[in-house]
Amino acid sequence: MSKIEQICLRNIINSNGKWAVEADVIIENAVYGRASSPSAILAGKRERRITSHLINSNGSDIKEIIKRFEGKNYNQREWDCLLEQNLEKLGTDITLALSLAFARAAAKETGIKLVEYIRTCAGITPSSTVLCPLIPIFSGGVHDPQKGGSMQQIMLSVSEIPFFNAVDIILEFYSRFEKKLQMTHYLKGYAASSGFLTDNLSAEDELGMLTKAIEESGLQKNLSIAVDIAAEHLKEGSLYRFYNRLYTAEDLEKKLLKYVKDYPITYIEDPFDFNDIKNWEHLHKVLDKNVKVFSDDLSATQICYIDEKNTDGVIVKMKQVGTLSSTLDLINKARKLKLKTCISHRSIETEDTFMCDLGVAIGTDFMKIGGPRRGDRIDKYNRLLRIFSNVDYA
Repeated sequence: MSKIEQICLRNIINSNGKWAVEADVIIENAVYGRASSPSAILAGKRERRITSHLINSNGSDIKEIIKRFEGKNYNQREWDCLLEQNLEKLGTDITLALSLAFARAAAKETGIKLVEYIRTCAGITPSSTVLCPLIPIFSGGVHDPQKGGSMQQIMLSVSEIPFFNAVDIILEFYSRFEKKLQMTHYLKGYAASSGFLTDNLSAEDELGMLTKAIEESGLQKNLSIAVDIAAEHLKEGSLYRFYNRLYTAEDLEKKLLKYVKDYPITYIEDPFDFNDIKNWEHLHKVLDKNVKVFSDDLSATQICYIDEKNTDGVIVKMKQVGTLSSTLDLINKARKLKLKTCISHRSIETEDTFMCDLGVAIGTDFMKIGGPRRGDRIDKYNRLLRIFSNVDYA
């Protein structure tokens, strides 16, 4: 149990040049934890869409609620339950920041690393210490509306390599690919996650270029392609606008199956809208078992939406549920269903790195932290490097 002495809320700047919420939770003996909340460019329809008020002089209603939390003892589960009871008024931004700040303070108070604290809260023993980073190479979808319904991410998947070695590969691969796009004049900018935005390239062009780069690396056993269709955002009535053409769900499935046949794709995320659940189930059934289907907008980090009949794994985004405890409940449920997990950043980030400790604590199968560019993404790479090098003192 930890007694909360004081709670401080403030606005900080996020990676989109807008306001984000940061919380300090101070417990006995002046021990404190600090955390902030990320957000999405465009939230999924099943995501808890409650957003917080800005923390300013007019936030007297929020300050009144927070004041009632002080001077009392809590464990993580009790604290998170209290936050969830006030979710409608506080919003998911404030709720998540307070939940994670308390976790950091409680870990410090008990003298254990945050990774160990999370494991204790979850009751989880990780089955693996080798996570698979998914690195955005080509970005589109809501990151580049001009491309007319393109995939949100075409990513490089780095598997079965210790993180230190994986980062070496990522840095070299990303740099070489960036230079190639610059030299061919295809590069027009960078997405929020540091994936490349391109001009005049089709899906087949991009998949072909990435396939060739993987072959040239000589690391075909460890490198493959992961795609995030983000199909919910492509839906127009009963059809999908995919690279400026309209497809039925069945025709889109045929397209994806052809991509799997033609390119070294091992991971497909959100291939359909959540209303087309029969297509989810059919694709999951007919795909080669080496190709994993993951849900993000379908499951939105909520237990009630996960189903092993239509996916192999779930994306985990703490902001979608608002507390650490609810996130761990989802992870434990996924494990019982033998589903894989992918801990993921959001499009709009802060320098907070809690997701890295969470991923290592549960032994996540995959992790999305963005490309090796921009401070908000580099913070997460460096946090993982510190954890895996056993020089984590936080």
